[in-house]
Amino acid sequence: MARFKLFLLIPLWLLLPPLFIPFIAAKDTTIFINLYPRDYIDPRTAEGFICGIDKKIDPQHLISELNSPFILDFIDNTEDPSSDYKTRVFDVALLTKSGKVENMLDSLNCLFNNEEGLYLVFLAPPRAQCNGNSFEDAKEAGKDYYPVYINNNANFEEVIKKFESQADGLKAAFGGQYPKLCGTMTPMHDETAKSRKDTLSILFNFAYNPDQTRRININEEQSCRQKNETENAFVKSEMFENSENVGFQDKDARLFEFVGVFETQVVRKVSTKAGIVFLKTKLGESGNTADTNDVVPYEDLLVFPKGQNMTTLFITIKIDNEKEEDETFSIDLVSSKETKTRLKRGATQATQKTITVTIVEQPKLEDLKDPELLSLYVLNNARLSSPESNSIKDFYLQFEKLQRLPTTTLFLDIYEPGQTPVVNENDRMRAFYFPYKSGIPKTTNDIGWVDIPYNPLDNQPKFAFTGGMNGCAIIAMEKKDDDTMFRVFHLQSPSTRGSTQWNEYMEIIKQDNEVGNEIGSFAFEDYGLDIDMDFFQGTNFLYYGTDSKWWYVSQFNEYLGTMKQDHDSVKHLSDFIPEERNLKTLYMEENKLYNGRARKITTDMEVFPGRAPGKTEE
Repeated sequence: MARFKLFLLIPLWLLLPPLFIPFIAAKDTTIFINLYPRDYIDPRTAEGFICGIDKKIDPQHLISELNSPFILDFIDNTEDPSSDYKTRVFDVALLTKSGKVENMLDSLNCLFNNEEGLYLVFLAPPRAQCNGNSFEDAKEAGKDYYPVYINNNANFEEVIKKFESQADGLKAAFGGQYPKLCGTMTPMHDETAKSRKDTLSILFNFAYNPDQTRRININEEQSCRQKNETENAFVKSEMFENSENVGFQDKDARLFEFVGVFETQVVRKVSTKAGIVFLKTKLGESGNTADTNDVVPYEDLLVFPKGQNMTTLFITIKIDNEKEEDETFSIDLVSSKETKTRLKRGATQATQKTITVTIVEQPKLEDLKDPELLSLYVLNNARLSSPESNSIKDFYLQFEKLQRLPTTTLFLDIYEPGQTPVVNENDRMRAFYFPYKSGIPKTTNDIGWVDIPYNPLDNQPKFAFTGGMNGCAIIAMEKKDDDTMFRVFHLQSPSTRGSTQWNEYMEIIKQDNEVGNEIGSFAFEDYGLDIDMDFFQGTNFLYYGTDSKWWYVSQFNEYLGTMKQDHDSVKHLSDFIPEERNLKTLYMEENKLYNGRARKITTDMEVFPGRAPGKTEE
């Protein structure tokens, strides 16, 4: 049916009853009157109507400019209490009266120097201002603000070209005036920004994205006018899988504040369709709960790409460098199938799956007993070079965040007395020490060792440190005349277990009249190497856990020769950029040293938790 629009400019006082005319000052306002044929039926009231979609343009995605409220709300972080995380709004381009484009980024020098973040470009009315009020203006206007581009970089050149090429069509759509282009940038880690960009790109077709050549499609009758209408369209359109059995891979997590981003995996049943799960970040519910000063809440949705049963959720953690207590927050998931039911009955969102996250504000010595936290460190004990065996020393630990290391790692330097710089006395640790000794061993005096109690008393150290390893082995032996102690050797380069050299070196250890049978060992084949290396180093120590077990920890640091340019020789491990690290733990129980089973913690590190005695290793 034909549809007509008539725009009238009427003084406001003419619309009021005569009684009030003398008391009202004249003021002009604009009203919109739509004229319809007598038999016109609003398509939005028709059964099966779904807003936000134009299958002639794209049968597999919603159209971005038909879903402005949802997308702008998804992007908007202008109210964040921390200026470093606020969404910034700026002019991108406008069209002159002749239809020629004027690039506002050049004149305003507003390219952000390629800052990491999520970038959005949207069409705005000719007289609109591109600033922090744009999102509120878009809500109040209810129209004329249309997202057209999303990316995790500030490459706007092609966007501006498309904007200029469609000038005539845009002028007609905006009532005879040219719209303008506004841009937004929400600061976040690049991996987080890429994830959010991918989410929106899977859901929506953005007309000015690099993979599109279409023209802007402005259709008020087909537009979703509220955020929840778009959510409803996700479900009703059946373009996306109503994911079942959606849940977090892990129940709880811990991370250092300095990491800046929390990352976790969400899983579902595999499907040929993209899938959706809605989520909510819960903050500020108790005294030790993180709030918006600690976390940038993410309360929208997560998308599974087609054919994939796993997706990654990123949450931005704010780095304020303030000393605080550890704080927690949680995230709830709701599958799209449950959302469909919720939308039908108008109920509030119910909890489906929950993960609780603890933000560890400051590194602590106790972190060395937590394999999950320890996996965030690049450990360095290459400075431990004293030849003195069977000693107890006061070691100093220096926690340091190095810019050249990955953002998810913290450097931990272990110093002997006399080597340490000025550090906090609280970072001092008393520990057993057994050294690395260079050269081919001829007698037990040529091998570093220390005696350690199976169950140390309160006044005895709970840690044992040794020097770096790049082919050495740790050998644990019983004590013949003392069943409360065991002796640990740092055996230099014995090759692999059972080899001729290994057997010869073990015979040297057995010449020690104070040791009995072997308890266990950590050898070259336990390093986790599957390729030959010119240089590598392992960092190793033992600690006595709250489970009354001695745990042996080895972090293999793989260095591929990538050095800082101002270093032309190997000084110590911090001169290198780590490409891969493996973290392994073993524990001693009932005079036995047990290897553990691998469990993936991060993409570049493995933790091998101890297993119960008597179980075979798979």
